[in-house]
Amino acid sequence: MVDISLLHWLSNYATHYLACWVFTLRAAKGSALTHAELDANFSSLQDTANAANGDALIGVKLSATGSAARTQHAKNADIVSVKDFGAVGDGITNDSAAIKAAMEAVQATGAKLYCPTGTYSIGTVVNPAMTADLEVECDAGANFVATAVLNNRLFFFNKTSAGDISFRWRGGRTDMSLVGLGGAGTAWDHFTVSEKFDVIRFEDVEIFSGTDYNTNHADSGIFAVGRRISIKHCRFQGIWDAAIYLSGDSAQANGEDAVVDGCSFLKCLVGVISKRQFLRYAVANNFFDRCGTGIATGEADTTLLAGKNNIIVGNQIVQPASIGIQTVISDGTIIADNRIEDQGYDLADALVVAGSNGIRLAGSADCIVNGNWVGMRRFATGGSGHRGIQLERRTYNAVNYDSLRNIVANNRIVGINVGIREEDVNQDVNRILFNVISGATTRIVKNGAASFYAEFNTESANRLDLVGTVSLGGVFGSESFRVNPVVGAVDFLSVSGSTAGAPILQGIGASANVDIRLLPKGAGVVRYGAFTVNADAPVTGYVTIKSDDGISRKLATIA
Repeated sequence: MVDISLLHWLSNYATHYLACWVFTLRAAKGSALTHAELDANFSSLQDTANAANGDALIGVKLSATGSAARTQHAKNADIVSVKDFGAVGDGITNDSAAIKAAMEAVQATGAKLYCPTGTYSIGTVVNPAMTADLEVECDAGANFVATAVLNNRLFFFNKTSAGDISFRWRGGRTDMSLVGLGGAGTAWDHFTVSEKFDVIRFEDVEIFSGTDYNTNHADSGIFAVGRRISIKHCRFQGIWDAAIYLSGDSAQANGEDAVVDGCSFLKCLVGVISKRQFLRYAVANNFFDRCGTGIATGEADTTLLAGKNNIIVGNQIVQPASIGIQTVISDGTIIADNRIEDQGYDLADALVVAGSNGIRLAGSADCIVNGNWVGMRRFATGGSGHRGIQLERRTYNAVNYDSLRNIVANNRIVGINVGIREEDVNQDVNRILFNVISGATTRIVKNGAASFYAEFNTESANRLDLVGTVSLGGVFGSESFRVNPVVGAVDFLSVSGSTAGAPILQGIGASANVDIRLLPKGAGVVRYGAFTVNADAPVTGYVTIKSDDGISRKLATIA
């Protein structure tokens, strides 16, 4: 007998498929089909064991001009579903093995893997062998939830073949809020893509580890090792370590050219971090909300150097507890047009006593920090140790790396305890200019004897605090004026302008009487204006001066 349920299914497609198929069979036979023949043909349609039967017997063709006829089997192969391999998506069944099998299968055919809406329970790491390109497309309602017994990564894509391959993942949501931390050296990431992939792309993925980073679930969101990495329009929350971790491989190579664009980071310990000499990445147009650190580029491991030549632009970083943007041994980095507000306050809105930095250059040279807004909006600065922009040394493998030849310009700093600070003695030939600093206890600080250039910086009360010998001059390297510090000094020299054409050079300080010493070098003399010969002029008085030995002398004056 003919299966009634099968006939019901076929009736839905009779107009497009069955009528043509039966007509073809009748024409080939030359007469009407018998019931036995129909039963046999229906059985062929039900057959899933033989690739020549089933959907291979159904022809399809789009109505558009130029379209080609294909079998339904060929069309179905364009996109493969994880449910074709037994994934259930009911939130109970462990779908790990089915998803892994599907990922390995589509690599052989080049098809895209489709994950429909459902809750896919992951009880063991999904770690398919990566021998060819893999592309995964998820519905927005596709949710991959790690069970409490996972104790591993959620997805681990490790390249096992020679040659360039690519990895692409779009859509869906991962949840590791039930998984604890793996301890030191354990990578329990949502996604680990390692190593040496030629193309890595994530788009529109939601990655959730918990309410905030203090809940201590999982590790990183996306750990990516490779080249040409693109992470766009993804959402991260509660990541205990780094939401996005970009890295070179263990040989300190093959990590380069990444874009992180249009993503949001909520209460993650670190938003974006790069290590192991990852070269050239752009972090742009992202939003960071109450993360410990927003962006950390070039973080160095024990033996591996940091990366260089990065661009960090157009990001908004709200309430970073420790650092808004940090570069470590990252020469040639551009940090521009970012907004960093309310730094130094933690998840409980409490001031971090240890201090904070809006933008921090550590051992980074030839960088540009331009057009950023760093300041307080909701909170007062409250307490010392908080800095708007800081330049400092980083010691790494017993080698000192100084922040040299950087340009810090056109930044607006509001309400931070210290506006701009050069922390260590050898941060040399940095140019600080056209910054606007207000509401700071100390506006610009220079420590040490290196060259320091500060020009046209405007503040609510102009003050430049320089510690150590300071040289003032023109273009890099030239020196016109030098200020030498004296330990314990109480008297000082003041230079001020005048509205009446007579600028003032004045002694000031704690002493009741403050002399001003003009001391030439060697046989040099003190010069006063031009000399005019007037032999007949009588002496009319004198001006009391002192020689360098402190003895009063008289300088005659004439009419």
